[in-house]
Amino acid sequence: MWSILSAGDHRPLSQSVMAVTYNSHLLNKQLCVAELDDEVVAYMGVEPGEISNLFVRPDCAGKGIGNTLAELGLRLARQQHQGLVCLVATVSAKAFYASLGFEETATGYFVTSNGVKVPIVKMQR
Repeated sequence: MWSILSAGDHRPLSQSVMAVTYNSHLLNKQLCVAELDDEVVAYMGVEPGEISNLFVRPDCAGKGIGNTLAELGLRLARQQHQGLVCLVATVSAKAFYASLGFEETATGYFVTSNGVKVPIVKMQR
């Protein structure tokens, strides 16, 4: 059984999913994490109008954790924002976000600290 944790606001999303929101008033961001057997297996950042850094540990993919985090992220991103919710994803995650209704708006890349160019796609919903 896994659970979504985000601080301050504990509410069940389903029988096995608990949502809690960790608020950073300095950054106007929230951090949501998913735990499985007391280990963090996924996380996501949310701020008004944006979802960032959604990551699910590869051995936990396909269990609905990413979908649940993304849907929670959409709700949280819209709490203080009217309009589209944006995100930047790696090209390998494009199909995942497209399955959730996100549409591509631009492509590009970012450079890692060791100089590797990673293709990215900007999306919105």
